Amino acid sequence: MFDNSELKKDILEVGQGFVDQDQANGKGVKAGVATATNKLDDSEVHIMPQKFLPAAPKKAVGGKQKVVGISVLLIVVLVAVVGGGIWYIMNQRTTPPATNAPVVTNTNKNDNTNDNTNDNVNDNTNGDITDDNINDNTNDNVNDNTNSNTNDNVNDNTNDGLIVVDADVDGDLLTAAEELIYLTNPQKEDTDKDGFKDGQELMNLYDPLVPRNLLIDSGLVTVYSDANFDFKIFRPRSWNASVDEAESYKVLFLPDSESGEMIVVEAIPNDGEMTLVQFQQAFYIEEIYRNYTLGEQPALRTVGGDQVLVLINNNFFVITYETSGLTLTKDFNTTFEMMLNSFEPVKGLPEINE
Repeated sequence: MFDNSELKKDILEVGQGFVDQDQANGKGVKAGVATATNKLDDSEVHIMPQKFLPAAPKKAVGGKQKVVGISVLLIVVLVAVVGGGIWYIMNQRTTPPATNAPVVTNTNKNDNTNDNTNDNVNDNTNGDITDDNINDNTNDNVNDNTNSNTNDNVNDNTNDGLIVVDADVDGDLLTAAEELIYLTNPQKEDTDKDGFKDGQELMNLYDPLVPRNLLIDSGLVTVYSDANFDFKIFRPRSWNASVDEAESYKVLFLPDSESGEMIVVEAIPNDGEMTLVQFQQAFYIEEIYRNYTLGEQPALRTVGGDQVLVLINNNFFVITYETSGLTLTKDFNTTFEMMLNSFEPVKGLPEINE
C-alpha cells in the first residue's frame, strides 16, 4: 500500500507557506489560519492527471466589438468591389485612344482660265415718250477669282466725252436750256396748269404754254421741209437749219448755243434695193439697235436712243442726236424726241423752210 504520510506533510508545509505569505502581505490571514488548522483526511486528497482537467473558459466578445468588426469587414469588401470595378472599366480599352490627325490646310490653287465670252446684247429700252435716259451700264465687273474674262459687250454710249444731262429743277422733263427755248416756267412742271408736264406736252406736239393748243400753232417751232427727199420735221424756232456743204444729203439742226450739240438728218437713196436690216448691218454694224416705229413706219433705234434708221419712199433716213467730244452737258433730249415725233414723209412736198 502507498504511504502518503510524507505527501500530507508536504501539503501541510505548502499550506503553511501560503499562510505566511499572506500574513506578510497583510492579506488573507484568516484564510491562512483556517487552512493551517484544517486537517486533511487521507481519503480526501486526489491527484487528477492534467489532461483530464477542464480548460479555462474563453473571454466572451462584447456586442460593441462585434459591430466594429462587421463594419471594418464591410468597408474592406466595398473598397474591393469599387476598386475592381474601376480596374475593369479602365482595362476595357484594349487599344490606345485614337490621336486626332493634324489639321490639313487646304490650299486652293485655281489654275483654270475662265475664258467666258459675254455676247449678251445690252437691250435697255428707254421708257415711254421721253428717251432722256443715259445708258450708264458700264460693264466693269470685277472677278475676284482672277479669271481672265473677255467682255465683248458693246457700250452704246459712243460719246467721247463725259455726258451730263443738264439740270431739270422742276421735274418737267425739260432742261434749263430747253426751258429758255420754249419759254416755260423753270420752277413749275406744268406751266399752263392743264395736268400735263411741259416736257410731255412738247414731245407729243402740244403747246406747253396754252392748254389744248397744238405745238405748230404756238410759234415756238417751225417746219423744215426737204423737197428732194420728201420729208418734213419740226425744229425750234431759235435753231438754225443748214445743208452740209460736203454732204448735200445731210441737214444740220443747230441750237443757238456753243455746246457743240446738234441734230442731224441724213437722207440716203436706196440704190441697192437693200432692206433696213441690211442697210444697218452694212453701214452701222458697230451699234446695237432695237425695233422702233417712226412716222408709222418700221424703224431701228440704238439702245442708247441717240440714232434712228428708217426706210421711207426708197430712201434711208438716219436721224442722229450728236454731241461734241468736248461737251459736258446733254441739253436737248426732249427736243430730239419732239423732232422724231414730228418727222413725216410727204411726197411732192414743196420747199417751205420757214
